[in-house]
Amino acid sequence: MYVVRRWVAVAALFASTIGARDTRAETTLPILLAEGDREGLAADASVLRLAEDARPSDLYPAFAREGRYRSLALPVAAPPAAVTVRLRSELFGGTAIRLHLRTRAGTRWQPWEDVTHARRVGLGRPAQAIQIRAVLLGSSAASPIIREISVELEGVLIGARSLSAATTFRVYATREGLVGRRTANGHRIATRDRFVALPSWRVLNSRGERDYEVRVTYGERSVVLPIWDVGPWNTRDDYWSSTREMWQDLPRGMPQAQAAVQLGHNGGRDQFGRRPNLPNGIDIADGAFWDDLGLRSHAWVDVTFLWLEDASPLPTPTPGGSAAGTPPPLSADETDTTPPVAVMTKAVKVGPGRYFLRWYGKDESSGVDRYDVQVRHGADGKWAMLLGAEPTEEVLYKTSGSRPSPAFRVRAHDKAGNVGEFSTPMEPAVKR
Repeated sequence: MYVVRRWVAVAALFASTIGARDTRAETTLPILLAEGDREGLAADASVLRLAEDARPSDLYPAFAREGRYRSLALPVAAPPAAVTVRLRSELFGGTAIRLHLRTRAGTRWQPWEDVTHARRVGLGRPAQAIQIRAVLLGSSAASPIIREISVELEGVLIGARSLSAATTFRVYATREGLVGRRTANGHRIATRDRFVALPSWRVLNSRGERDYEVRVTYGERSVVLPIWDVGPWNTRDDYWSSTREMWQDLPRGMPQAQAAVQLGHNGGRDQFGRRPNLPNGIDIADGAFWDDLGLRSHAWVDVTFLWLEDASPLPTPTPGGSAAGTPPPLSADETDTTPPVAVMTKAVKVGPGRYFLRWYGKDESSGVDRYDVQVRHGADGKWAMLLGAEPTEEVLYKTSGSRPSPAFRVRAHDKAGNVGEFSTPMEPAVKR
């Protein structure tokens, strides 16, 4: 096991050409770790470390435990031209820290920015408050430790971009389903729930909160919903943003999954190398899907991103036609009787008794909903359920090193209730 202790300037955010910078003295804002929101963290108020019973990570499935800390909103007297976040922490083998920052003007929070690796971004909008979020990731035995966080403000932003209206795009919508499962923010999905999933972590609300919302319109019906999950397909595809995190080659407003299906973008694969079988850019929970919008199958809907600050709505560009055209619908899940197909794509031994697994599924009509993964130890061993009815597509499996070598297989459930056959068993390779 190794440990890394560090005191490092994690990120500096500087004004871009949209806002000039006034070089006045710096101000340091210490963050009191005893104050703020904690989830999955130990009760020790002096430091941040994972609780023993912290749940596994949904966004970072290679880690056995995840905990989150969100500071109180830090008010600033004048909008800063630059912000530097400083972190004093300790990292052990099998642990990691993700650090995020966001700003607020009035009552509107901007999307979270990843400042883990000292990435510089433009701070072209006024900030009246700043907030920090730390995601602690660890193994079953080890946790990272954060001992101190502070924020340095430099200068005053002048000539910043003003706020204006939100933006609307035409997006292909699918039903979230997964009642009883947890979303990426820890919300347990209820029967006929009301929220959406978007394929970017940057606008994921904390559990129960509504800082980031969308208005979904289908025909004459409309509903405002919070973002409580990440997906479908990608996790870094903020296709609605003018400063898109990934896939900057795509037209704004076109989800990468849509481009993969309709244009063969990225070889027809998402950011994880999977092949999307639907062009969906939003998942809608059952209550909003069925009751509020009156949907009975997948459909193109108008989605207004209510936290955005753009001057006018922009229609989604569609392949082979005008921007205002509506792409044709796909098969409805009521008529889907074909079972989905799933395959193991990766099984690697990464340490004594530790195996990293990855798989994916395909369904041409209603779409893959969840997976069953089984493990067998030895050629004569019995198959046992490793994961049952889970939406995830990768896992880190741990077992006793004295057991016979394992094999793994997977099957998929689609959103119409069909269940496929188990895949051909895969034995793990050894990571070198």
